Amino acid sequence: MTDNNLLISGEKVLSKLKEAKKMLADSKTWGFRDLYFGSGGFTGYSKNSRLEMTVNALDEAEESLVCLMKEAECLSKENPKVGEYLEYVESKMDIFTSEISDMGKVSIILMNMEEIISRTQDLLSSLS
Repeated sequence: MTDNNLLISGEKVLSKLKEAKKMLADSKTWGFRDLYFGSGGFTGYSKNSRLEMTVNALDEAEESLVCLMKEAECLSKENPKVGEYLEYVESKMDIFTSEISDMGKVSIILMNMEEIISRTQDLLSSLS
């Protein structure tokens, strides 16, 4: 894989990660809505619908990231930054299987996602 192809894949990953992060960040307000408006009726439906959309966005981000990691693996021997990136991301892949209905975990997941986004941006900058 060429650096150019890796850049294209990386941009797709960044887009998916940012979308999932935004949806997850929005989910932090759902607990407060439950407290003030209750979790039944429209509020409950809205929350469940958004949770499902967030899970789907996280799944898409994970799939894109796994593809990028496979594509980048051949460059990891030539470019130490790619190798470091792959090691870090592999260590954080469990965030995509975390239970997002636990609002205490959402903040931790968001911090890890922000770091993956930052490292992905750094990697793409170093390749361009």
